[in-house]
Amino acid sequence: METDIIYNEDCLKGLSKIPDKSIDLIVIDPPYNIGIDEWDTIPNYLEFMENVIIELKRVLKNNGSFYVWNSAKYVAEIKLLCSKHDFILNSWIIWNKKSKQQNSTRSYADITEHCLFFVLQSDDLKFGETGIFDEIRNYMDDERIKLGLQKRKINELLGLSTNGGGMACHYFSRGNKIWELPTENAIEKLNKIGFNFDYNKLKEWRDRLFKQWQDLRFTFNHIEIGEQRNPNDKRFFTKDVTNPTNIWEHQNTHELNKIRHTTPKPLSLIKKIIRASSKEGQIVLDCFMGSGTTALACKELNRRYIGFEKDPEYCKIISKRLSQQTLSNLSATPRTLPNCNPNGEFNKD
Repeated sequence: METDIIYNEDCLKGLSKIPDKSIDLIVIDPPYNIGIDEWDTIPNYLEFMENVIIELKRVLKNNGSFYVWNSAKYVAEIKLLCSKHDFILNSWIIWNKKSKQQNSTRSYADITEHCLFFVLQSDDLKFGETGIFDEIRNYMDDERIKLGLQKRKINELLGLSTNGGGMACHYFSRGNKIWELPTENAIEKLNKIGFNFDYNKLKEWRDRLFKQWQDLRFTFNHIEIGEQRNPNDKRFFTKDVTNPTNIWEHQNTHELNKIRHTTPKPLSLIKKIIRASSKEGQIVLDCFMGSGTTALACKELNRRYIGFEKDPEYCKIISKRLSQQTLSNLSATPRTLPNCNPNGEFNKD
């Protein structure tokens, strides 16, 4: 399936055409089934959403990420459906819309929406779970075995603690145990007791394997979306930026005034998700494209996108927004919009 195209068709029909494990990031803002517009009432809503979730799991890469928006009415059920199909909840994000209070007198005014951030792997993919580091770990431990040295004896010869496993158990370990490359100073000491290690070659080997390991993990660019620390905070921190919290404050006044859509998300909000959970050139899927904000964010951030939107009128809105973005962004290389023919209608694949 081609990227950088909005397909004018139903999401389930479109999803069925996407190959398995081909999507890096999924961002969806489905109907909430609260009757806010004519498209926002879906019979058997949770059954429909479960069918969507099943397809999304099929197309998402094992190290991909999945964000789904919803309201307080159904967000808990959506969370349970995703968990049922092996998605792991990473974060539950609350969007404070800073909107005016509503007129309800029988409940608290709801000025928030919810976004669930899921992945398909645990928070920390351990070295031993991948086997990527086995070659360098086994090499180092094989060298120890050739010398006939026990780990306790290595600690003793290096003048290290012999209580418990000591550092030798970190340097010479296999399987799921903790492993680390000895420092340059430690390598010099190891060579003095019989080893013949080249630190630079070992470090180059370790760094190459580390990159492979990083590529297996789900993307979370916390520095990209980090917030500057308060300069008046006198506590010691190792980094100048801090992770954003799971309470997000973005106004959508601009979108509501400029876009003919009932519930548009702020461009800044969607860009935050895409910057956090994808890399340049990767593929982002939005199967409820609506007014096209995900596509705009992807173009600005140099990501590829696939989108589905079954309403032809919204497709025209998306086409117009993408065209205007290309014309206004003079610093970018103009691109032909493959998803729009001359009369403004979208291709249907």
